[in-house]
Amino acid sequence: MTQDALKTGEERIVERFKKFSLWGVLVAGLIDGLNPCAFATIIFLVSYLSFLGKQNKEILTYGIIFTFGVFIAYILTGMGLMAGLRQLSGFPLITKGIYLVIGIFAFALGILSFYDYIQFRRGQMAKMMLQLPMALKKKVHGIIRVQTRSPKAGFLGTFLLGFVIAITEVVCTGQVYLPTIGYIMTLPKLRVHAFSYLVLYNIMFIIPLAGIFVAAFFGVTSERMALVTKKHTGTVRLLTGILIIGLGVS
Repeated sequence: MTQDALKTGEERIVERFKKFSLWGVLVAGLIDGLNPCAFATIIFLVSYLSFLGKQNKEILTYGIIFTFGVFIAYILTGMGLMAGLRQLSGFPLITKGIYLVIGIFAFALGILSFYDYIQFRRGQMAKMMLQLPMALKKKVHGIIRVQTRSPKAGFLGTFLLGFVIAITEVVCTGQVYLPTIGYIMTLPKLRVHAFSYLVLYNIMFIIPLAGIFVAAFFGVTSERMALVTKKHTGTVRLLTGILIIGLGVS
């Protein structure tokens, strides 16, 4: 009877742990999706599609396909990172070193997020550190202009556009992604369900992005979207800092 009670208690602890970890992954994905880097690019895309005379229904269609391209790019990136960490699992010393680096990296990003929050509060957004370099922003905008004006910019072209831009921007949007994957892979109870957590993370990631295209469908202008994004940039940076440091400490 005592053994049964201990087993039942252990199972309950494991289930609670899984639920807590699941919520952590979901929240991380959502906060990553609210990243100003990603939002700024999507808003520019909506603005440019409107400039080209696309109707709201067309923008929504383009948006769904574009978002799916982003989703696939992030899934493949995450799978690659997880596969790399699994391959190194046979070398405990190297693995510990990599996780230590990820933890330090996450802590540093958390500090920079708090720095950006302070700069935002001071009204000095130009001094924020965690944003795409201007040269990369121009490159991304250039890709959008060329691809959306191309006669071949159909469904496949739009999907590839989302895929390419997601890979291009991973230097900025991956600030939460990498620590989260490191967090998943360091916990044995999560590794078993690693791919499921990866998919759920990315579903949460694309929800805010898809929301922008839905808003455009209902007539919300890109100017209004940009204003709302700018208004809440500080809050997102603060939440990102708290989350990343939490993942790094874990």
